[in-house]
Amino acid sequence: MKRTLVVLMALMFLATVASAQYSNPALVVGTYHDMSATSATHGDKATSFTQICYFCHTPHQKVLSNDPNVKITKFAAPVLPLWNKYLSTYQYGPVYTSISMPVTPTSLTLSAADGSVAVQESNLCLSCHDGSVGINTLYKGYYNNGNRNSPGMDGGADNTALLMGTNHPEYLVGNDQTIGFRQEHPVNFSYTAAAAINTVGLATPKVAANGRKYFTSSDNRWIPLYDNDTMQCGSCHDVHNFAGPSHTTAPFLRATTNGSALCLACHTGTGQ
Repeated sequence: MKRTLVVLMALMFLATVASAQYSNPALVVGTYHDMSATSATHGDKATSFTQICYFCHTPHQKVLSNDPNVKITKFAAPVLPLWNKYLSTYQYGPVYTSISMPVTPTSLTLSAADGSVAVQESNLCLSCHDGSVGINTLYKGYYNNGNRNSPGMDGGADNTALLMGTNHPEYLVGNDQTIGFRQEHPVNFSYTAAAAINTVGLATPKVAANGRKYFTSSDNRWIPLYDNDTMQCGSCHDVHNFAGPSHTTAPFLRATTNGSALCLACHTGTGQ
């Protein structure tokens, strides 16, 4: 009987850990990433378009060979997860470096025209957050009266790009209008056990049953790594959930900053 209880408890724990790995898309409703006409969160929203997910995702992301803009096919096809926005072609400046950082982040600039450049998770974030692509500039626009259009927005008509920096420059990262990646928290670097050295006091990543590496904060939140064990924007931010499970972790942070819980998930100060 005791053995059965132990097994059941272990299975419940693994299920809890597994469910914590992934974002809950339904939580995007009513957040700042809900730009539908029904959103009550902020003013930069659609004038009549009521779909929420379509601003970032489309169920039919087949690459168009006759795409006149060729702004998404030049990088990767298809761009996961069914991305519905053109990727930025902004030439990002130097990335953050430090004498105490044993690895060097890779630039997020995408420049290849043959699809040889891997699209990182952070590139998807930057298709809005570097201010170079309109928040209503969609790869697959919705049909309205037989025509494919980008949603009309407060402050921008149909097919008129509404750049994030127009009204909210504070939401821009990684370009010359902001402090840029040179002074931002480093992203797009491999976070390996070898990087967790005493000189910088980094924790060694944990490994989930599915092989994905992650950290946990003191408030038991999941801090994931991405492809090739890299730290990306989504490591600290849950794009579908503005306030986090505890509703105290705005903006879209995965863990609370109370007591620096988010920071201390990785920066333990003790090394390996």
